[in-house]
Amino acid sequence: IESSWEKTDRGIAYRFKVPANTTATIMLPGSPEDLNNGFEEFPDARCEDGRIVFTAGSGEYRFTV
Repeated sequence: IESSWEKTDRGIAYRFKVPANTTATIMLPGSPEDLNNGFEEFPDARCEDGRIVFTAGSGEYRFTV
């Protein structure tokens, strides 16, 4: 599993790469309002203690928060 982040003028841009036949639990800083901004494809996405938490299957993902 690979991850990286970069500070941009729009916020922090995160990138994740999850290998085939693998899942990852991803935790990003965020609020309940942030769940409406790009997390719709993750049915288990939720906000816990100021973080957005969800499970991602294999693939590459990018989020800006």
